[in-house]
Amino acid sequence: MYHRNYRLPVIYVFGKKPVDVNDATQKLLESHVSSNISAKSVFFRHDVAYTHEAGAPKEADSLTTC
Repeated sequence: MYHRNYRLPVIYVFGKKPVDVNDATQKLLESHVSSNISAKSVFFRHDVAYTHEAGAPKEADSLTTC
């Protein structure tokens, strides 16, 4: 049995948390170099509060490994 409110629209509101993408990318690269793991790709998972910055690592292509 459905309740009467099952057709109400839902609006999700999430905050936007700040993140320094360049610093995070640099630290990831440093960690990768020191770990001696030869991974060719990295899978990022993030909280919804960081979605506004989700495309930023693609723009950080100028960073290279140490």
